[in-house]
Amino acid sequence: WYYSEWVDLDPDTWPEARPLIEDTYDELDATMVASLLVTLLRHADRIGVACLAQLVNVIAPIRTEPGGRAWAQPTFEPFAQIAAAARGDVLRVEPRVATYATELGDVPLLDATATYDEESGQVALVLVNRSTDAPVRLTVGGLVDLEVEVAPLSWRVVTRVIDRQA
Repeated sequence: WYYSEWVDLDPDTWPEARPLIEDTYDELDATMVASLLVTLLRHADRIGVACLAQLVNVIAPIRTEPGGRAWAQPTFEPFAQIAAAARGDVLRVEPRVATYATELGDVPLLDATATYDEESGQVALVLVNRSTDAPVRLTVGGLVDLEVEVAPLSWRVVTRVIDRQA
């Protein structure tokens, strides 16, 4: 058995549900989520399961209104797109890009990982640009050949199917 999160609530304490820590997220938050997912994928050989703690309303990627609509926040998009595209084996990706200095050393401006699904032949690249002011242009060679540009402080998922007959 595995329990990710649970709680024992006293229903008498909460006779009426009320909104509580329903944070609103933006594109910068979505970029952070994409970067976290890149990190989790990059370490898939050591991380077997990673659960998104809350899914609806409370610090969550999906919001609702009582008796009303439901909508995805910007943080939902990287989660959904990466989950849909990143299949199969995680590939080692070492982009040669500019870096920026931190207290702990130089950090690449581009955070990246890739997956390859042997059954479908699909390669998925997950790219996060950490630069605050410049796009990152990347030429990819090897399994696929393509050129990609990622806007400042944003992310992209790029997929290509490899011609396995070539």
